[in-house]
This record gives sequence, structure tokens and C-alpha cells, in this order.
Amino acid sequence: MDEADQELNMKVSCILERETGERRLRYHELRVRRSENSAWIEYHLLFQSGVTLDAAHKTATKIEGILSSPPDVHSYINGYLEPRETHAMDHRITR
Repeated sequence: MDEADQELNMKVSCILERETGERRLRYHELRVRRSENSAWIEYHLLFQSGVTLDAAHKTATKIEGILSSPPDVHSYINGYLEPRETHAMDHRITR
């Protein structure tokens, strides 16, 4: 059974704050769960319009690499890429 891990959540949150801040990005919808030796990390990255999908994917992949670095934990990471400008409208339509 998986469970919330406050220490891991704080560590992931600090990494995301640093990495998104350096790249002038935002993130939200962070979910961190722990199951034995595995960590499940999910978040949404908000990119400014005009950023290509290729560039956004490369940035997200770098951040994922940083998040998956603890050697004692197998991490499953899902980062969703979203446009910042239309984000609120997009979620109103789908919910």
C-alpha cells in the first residue's frame, strides 16, 4: 500500500522550487507517494507560450533526472507539460 511521505514531499518540493525558479517556470499539482522502495512523483510544469514542445520536453527531462537521483529509491515520475497562459481555461473545460 502506498502512503504520503512528508519528508520526501518536502525534498521534491524544494527541488522543484529551485529548478523551476532557475528556469522561470511554475509548477503545481504536486503529488508524492511512497511504496516500499519506490517513489511516485507527479506534477504539472507550466511553460510560457512560444516554447516548443521539443524545448519543453528537454527541460522536463532534465528536471526529472534531478528528481530521480536518490540511489536508494526507484522513482516513477510523471511530469505534465502545460501552457501557462491558457492553463486556467483548459482546466475549466476538462473538469
